[in-house]
Amino acid sequence: MRKRQLNSISSNESMGHYRPIFFALPEFKVKSVDFESRFFEEGDLSLEILSEGYSFAYLREGKLRTVKAETDEGAVSFEDFLRRFNLEAEAKNIFKAGKYLSRIFRPTRYAAWYEELSLYVNAREGKDVDGISLVSVKLAKDLGWHKAKPGMSGQFTLFCNKGLIKGHCVVSDRITSDVVIYSENVKEEIKLTKDGLYYLAIEPVKLGKSLRLDIQTMLNVWEMFGEEQFFKWTLDGIEAYVNDLLQGKLAEYLDDVESKTLEEIDQEGWKLKKAIYHGIDYRQYPGLFRSAWTMYRNAILRIPEDKSGMPVFHIPVLGGFRAYIRPDLRDHDEHGNFEIPPEEKVALDKYGNLWISGKDRIEDLLQILGGGDWDDGVGIIPLAGGKALIYRNPNQKGEFTIEKLESEVTPKKLYTLRSEIKQKRLLREEAKKDEVKNSLIALYKEIMPTYAEERYDRYNIMRTYSRIKHNGNSIGLVANAEMIRSSLKISDGRFGRVLMGFNWNLERVIDSTVKEGVSASDDLDQVERFYKFIAENKIKVSEALRPRIPEKYRMKTVFVKSKLDELLEAIKYVVADMEIKMIGDGVVGKDRIPGYIDKIVVPIKEIMLNNLENPMVSLAVEMLKEYNSEIAMILSNRKNQLEDVGDKIKAVQQKLAEEFTQYTREEQIAIVLAWAEEIYKSPKFVHDSILWINGTTADVMIEMLANIGIGLQIKKNGTVKRYREVRKAELGLKAIRLWDRQELKSEDFHNATEIFVDGSQALLGDRTLNVGDEITIPDGIYKVKSVNRAYSKKTGRTLRNSIEVLVELNV
Repeated sequence: MRKRQLNSISSNESMGHYRPIFFALPEFKVKSVDFESRFFEEGDLSLEILSEGYSFAYLREGKLRTVKAETDEGAVSFEDFLRRFNLEAEAKNIFKAGKYLSRIFRPTRYAAWYEELSLYVNAREGKDVDGISLVSVKLAKDLGWHKAKPGMSGQFTLFCNKGLIKGHCVVSDRITSDVVIYSENVKEEIKLTKDGLYYLAIEPVKLGKSLRLDIQTMLNVWEMFGEEQFFKWTLDGIEAYVNDLLQGKLAEYLDDVESKTLEEIDQEGWKLKKAIYHGIDYRQYPGLFRSAWTMYRNAILRIPEDKSGMPVFHIPVLGGFRAYIRPDLRDHDEHGNFEIPPEEKVALDKYGNLWISGKDRIEDLLQILGGGDWDDGVGIIPLAGGKALIYRNPNQKGEFTIEKLESEVTPKKLYTLRSEIKQKRLLREEAKKDEVKNSLIALYKEIMPTYAEERYDRYNIMRTYSRIKHNGNSIGLVANAEMIRSSLKISDGRFGRVLMGFNWNLERVIDSTVKEGVSASDDLDQVERFYKFIAENKIKVSEALRPRIPEKYRMKTVFVKSKLDELLEAIKYVVADMEIKMIGDGVVGKDRIPGYIDKIVVPIKEIMLNNLENPMVSLAVEMLKEYNSEIAMILSNRKNQLEDVGDKIKAVQQKLAEEFTQYTREEQIAIVLAWAEEIYKSPKFVHDSILWINGTTADVMIEMLANIGIGLQIKKNGTVKRYREVRKAELGLKAIRLWDRQELKSEDFHNATEIFVDGSQALLGDRTLNVGDEITIPDGIYKVKSVNRAYSKKTGRTLRNSIEVLVELNV
């Protein structure tokens, strides 16, 4: 194998250490690549698809994705895009081709271009290799996954002149090639036109120890556990998290801090993770503590952004696992050949692989789990007697299996089923083979092109869009019907057998959207008749599911309070009550209900001592007051407490970010230091959002805390070493207070570029003003950086007869 050197490119899709590496090959000569999304629901996108404002476009679930690639010669045109990037995308299915292209374009954690890659194509076919590949330990480590070990696995993408291979891979120390793929996994809809070149990407996956049930799964297994168990799971999950939160054990819910590479630490975008990496105690800062609670709250119950419809519930299952189903190929040879062990067994390893054996039942098990492949994730609920309930998302009623589980990981808790439900009935479908007995006709079909491939251009994208733009609604319609049918045994069990007679296939409807061309008309007809039957027969539906009934049937449908409603109301109450206990509610000095956050002890002494000689205090305070004023105006102008003002607040934060980036890093640190003292010494210290804005002030705040010795520095010599070191920046700036008998306004001097200091007086613009007695500065001419209001150090109030001039000291 030989890995190619890559160019550094900018992209709005770069997220920490996730970058769109595909475009970084030097011969592509790309400087930047940006992606934009337009959702189908925004309106007719036909004209936008036909426009020339982008380099490429493709369709994904419910949205149009456009790519704009810039080179030294300018923007890459749509007509030249495929040629420039050595791509071939002549396909019968434009949507599927776009789906596959999006796979190679997207940001990835570990990705590279290779030459001379040793690739073995195993001719094995069948469900036991669907979506799975093998990679060598050597290749995984060369890609950047330095901790890769045999048996670990990850999301896998390989693109070459054979086509696209996607799915998951298992790391192997047995294969003699770099990669083993199975021939039936090769997608020929897109290809790389250059021989001997390979694009490879791996996103490691691992065992998940925080399992949460979505409402659909909860309804599908309701009879097995019941509302009391679901509620107890919620209480246990919240209690466990809060205990760890207050004891400073949040790192256990995030990635392993000590195993982070230098690159991952430097490019980590999430303030909470980055703060922990730098040894900062999140319990000492309201903004960080609030983020820690909100992160978990949103994982359980997320309110829709438009505040309409039902909240999204996810019930935490203490002791549950998230893993990935795999055929038991652990005993494979150097070419990836293996035999599925005949004994029916399910084994969970420490890496998150759920190995399935039992040669005669593999296909049955995949069908029971909703047509899964070997790259699908599953939920595992440990049961008494060494068994486990296993399911896949999304799932329909009966799509589960209860298996004897061999596990390398000891579950925290074991559960007992209160009753049983029927497993999904297996449907035996015979494969349809296009068998041609006439050898001459067979030869003709082999050598003659189909002439059915569509050219990948704007016009065919637009036509495909016109065919599928309403398909996204179909998934919601059917998923809601599935949820309502599962709930009816709770709210109204009179028509159980009749309602189960309405047969639809959610997986097929999903395929109609993500694999455009698959018909789901029969399924949608069944769903339509189902909704009509419910309305006409006055079947009682849980009030919580009212928003999921189509509007045309909603007025005729009977809604009642059921055990589902009681459960969801109880969960909302518990979460809301715990939220107030943790982060309080309201504004300090007005309607504040205090929480744990109000008792936080911020290390204010260290902050104040380091802020004593900060020349940027007045400028920082002025920025802070303006920010607070704009936020207060937004909040006071709300029509009610539920009005969503998130976009307006983001606009204010964006405005602040633009102003903030005008200063050097050292100046930004000084500004944040001044903000920290101003906020944390006041009674309103819990309102510190300005210090923790993701991607801007939060990064600077963390660096500032490390510089004053509260946090840890990160050693940057190729290895990760955290250490404590106080760093004091020399800004080369000085604040000069000027005063006069008349009132002074800073805005009257904003055009001033120089100040002449002569003893106790100074000439600023065309006015001679007095220099404050506390100011010591040599006579001379200084360059003005900014003119700001002056504030009393005793009271913090504006000094009406003074201004403060920030000047650059002569070096």
